[in-house]
Amino acid sequence: LLLGWFFIQAHKRLPTDAPSDIALTLIEPYFMYWIAEQFHSSGVLAVVAGGLLMSGQRLTFLNSTSRVRGLSVWESFVFILNGIIFFIIGLDLPEI
Repeated sequence: LLLGWFFIQAHKRLPTDAPSDIALTLIEPYFMYWIAEQFHSSGVLAVVAGGLLMSGQRLTFLNSTSRVRGLSVWESFVFILNGIIFFIIGLDLPEI
């Protein structure tokens, strides 16, 4: 939760526009995971807790343009990841 709070404060204090906000939201989960692992904590739990905190507070630190553009970027990102996962599963399926 501390990491999520830190990134929310960074968003509030930095002068950002929509592309930089989107880039930060794509990078933040990796930083949360990495920092938690450095402290020998669960990276997955850190990302989930930070993501829930940031999702609940997104109206306070993201403007409407960043939210709308970010939603389309994240939907595209999830679509591409799903395609990659199904492709990899399809490659391994004949061997099972």
